[in-house]
Amino acid sequence: MKIYSIKHFINGLLWLILGLGLVALILLDKFTVQRCLFAIISFIGGIFTISESFSSDDMEKIQDEIHDERNKLIDSYSKSLTFSIIQYILIISEILLMLIYYYTNNEVFITFLIPIGLIVFLTFVIHFIALIYYEKKL
Repeated sequence: MKIYSIKHFINGLLWLILGLGLVALILLDKFTVQRCLFAIISFIGGIFTISESFSSDDMEKIQDEIHDERNKLIDSYSKSLTFSIIQYILIISEILLMLIYYYTNNEVFITFLIPIGLIVFLTFVIHFIALIYYEKKL
C-alpha cells in the first residue's frame, strides 16, 4: 500500500498513540468514563485518518476542498467576523472595567485593564499592518 499523505498518516499514528496511552492510564490508574470515551474517540479518529492517508480518492477530495475558492472565501469571511467580534468584546470589557474602576477606586481592576488594553492595541496594530500588506500585495 502506498501512503498518499504523510501528514495524515503521522496524524493518525499520533491519535493511535494517544489512545494507547489512555488505555495504559486506565489500566494503571483508575477507570473513568471520560478517559474511556476519549480513548475510543482517539482510536476511531486515528484509524480513519490512517485509512484516508492510504486512499488517493480521499486525498484528492481533501485537496479539492482545501483549494476551493468558495471555501477560501467563507474561511476568510468567518475569520474576519470572528476577529471583529472579539475586538468589540475586548473594547466593551475595557470600557466596563474603566467605569467600574472609576466608581470603586479598587486598584485590582487596573491589573485587568492593562493587559486587555494591550491586547486591544495589538489587535489594532496587527489589523493595520495586515491592511497595508494586502493593499501592496493585491
